[in-house]
Amino acid sequence: MNNTFLIRATAGRPYISLFVIWGRMHYNLRHMKWHRLYYGWIIVLSCFGINAVVHGIRYSFGVFFKSLSSDFELSRAATSGISGIYWVLCGGFALLGGWLLDKYGPKKIVLIMGVLTGLSLIATSRAATSWQLFLTYSVLLSGGTGAVYSVLMATIQRWFVQRRGLATGVVSSGVGIGTLIMTPLTAYLVTEWGWRTTYFTMGLVLGAIFACLSFSLKRDPAEMGLRPEGAKLTSEVVPEFTVTAEKCSGPLQQAMRERNFWLIAVIWFTWAFSLLLVLTHLVPHLTDINITVTTAATIAGIIGVVSIAGRLGSGWLTDRISRRTATVLSILLQAGALFLLAWTRQTGMFYVFAVVYGLGYGALDPASLGLVGDTFDLRYIGRIMGALLVFWEVGAGIGAEVGGIIYDATGSYFTAFLLCGGLMIVSGLCAMAINKQQTTISK
Repeated sequence: MNNTFLIRATAGRPYISLFVIWGRMHYNLRHMKWHRLYYGWIIVLSCFGINAVVHGIRYSFGVFFKSLSSDFELSRAATSGISGIYWVLCGGFALLGGWLLDKYGPKKIVLIMGVLTGLSLIATSRAATSWQLFLTYSVLLSGGTGAVYSVLMATIQRWFVQRRGLATGVVSSGVGIGTLIMTPLTAYLVTEWGWRTTYFTMGLVLGAIFACLSFSLKRDPAEMGLRPEGAKLTSEVVPEFTVTAEKCSGPLQQAMRERNFWLIAVIWFTWAFSLLLVLTHLVPHLTDINITVTTAATIAGIIGVVSIAGRLGSGWLTDRISRRTATVLSILLQAGALFLLAWTRQTGMFYVFAVVYGLGYGALDPASLGLVGDTFDLRYIGRIMGALLVFWEVGAGIGAEVGGIIYDATGSYFTAFLLCGGLMIVSGLCAMAINKQQTTISK
């Protein structure tokens, strides 16, 4: 049916005309061929938004730290324990989420997690005792957010081949955006509204955004009759530091027999230990030395915004050079920044720390994730990513708790920050030990 016929048939009948035109537009949209926009990039944008929401919530805990400690009369070790238990439990949910992803796909899982996240923050705002706070934040929120990273990153690995590093970098930059926006925003809201109203508002708004973004997610390109981006090039040899695909053709148990699995696991554990110790205790540390909470939150926010540049730059770069080299360099940047944090007391140097640390921490994300995607069989990437995320989450939980324990024992964070720097050196040595092999990715 052509447009001329439609005009003649509906002349003088405006309501019928509108109905027919609407029907025609609906038909065109349903059958439109999106030649110029690969749907994988829609997946990337949705995952970016979900990452921003989840990590904005996660990494703003330091802003609430002193309010929770004061209102519930908790020591810093006990307050750190709220975050520490949350991160440890996230490890279990990450493993479960990876298995569920391989079985059911991302849409249903992420929708349920979005609902749980909103409910957990609303319940946290109504907590009357410390045990309720542990239940609503540590337990319920870990169920809502624990599997997010493994689910999103495993999904991205299935959609992209040639530009996997760039896609991973864009998605992981959501972490930086979330930190950039939420840390200073929550600092302002806590000051103006109090921590309870702030958590209640976050639960309503962020939980709804989280859940809505889940509807655009798809398990893999085959679900839409597509091929992975760059699949036509998969007969070529990928010059990377990876294990041959045949070695990791089995499920999780077989992957765990590979040395590279454990090297990556140690890298993720030490990285998370240092990161969460810093993000949980940076604002309290800065306010302890008479820096205002707004300035302290701004410095923490700079880590997030600079990490965006690190993620995007690393994502672009690791599609062109060795991901192992990028991983080592990003780890060394973090180690240097942590040693600076341990010794400096000048406000200006804290800004320098935030820039260097944010750049290194952001760059490590796509570089190390690219190693995982290149090393292991994508059919089982959900459960493998989930298993590796267990080490990340446990490291995060222990790091957050150890920071509080060291402060209560020594009265400062000097030893804690020094410990983080030393662990990142160990992490760098593990990255250098990853096997230098090539893999041919079959069609």
